[in-house]
Amino acid sequence: MNDRLSIDTLQFTPAAAVQVKPLSCPILQATYRSSWPSRFSIRFEKPQFPPNAQTDLVAILEQRDEDDALLFTRHYSFAGSNGFGSASMFAVNGTGNAQGPPEMLEAADGAETIYFHAFIGEPAGLKYIAEPPQADSPTPLGLFLPDLARSLWYDGIPDPKAGPPVRTDMPRDMWNGACEDAAVP
Repeated sequence: MNDRLSIDTLQFTPAAAVQVKPLSCPILQATYRSSWPSRFSIRFEKPQFPPNAQTDLVAILEQRDEDDALLFTRHYSFAGSNGFGSASMFAVNGTGNAQGPPEMLEAADGAETIYFHAFIGEPAGLKYIAEPPQADSPTPLGLFLPDLARSLWYDGIPDPKAGPPVRTDMPRDMWNGACEDAAVP
């Protein structure tokens, strides 16, 4: 009537602002890298004996050169806070052996806590995971370890020639996960 169009009902359902696809592999088949060219990676391994009551995994940090030669490897286990909901990493001497779990390395004087932040992908975005990772936990889509960069610079890594610790430059950045065929030994 009267050449007018009227709308009785209007429904608008906006699409999610961010669609995040979770990683579809077990955590033991994921490798984490950053977008910078320094060739660091992190992967997880399940040792024969769990490192502690908080986790059954060890994180393995590696750096490789442009020719893919291994520059260094460092192993970390995890601790969780009581009630506050955060996880941290501490250096261990490897993945353990047939006699027992990995052992915590002595921290350098003044060494600061290395906080571990993990995010899983969900259809509506990222979800923060406050607990240390487990082999059967959801595979994080990304890791954020800002204190690791500070630790590698100020505490350094052991010099292979038994000299003083070597400062290692690592930018603070998000580590992006990708599914690999199998964990690299």
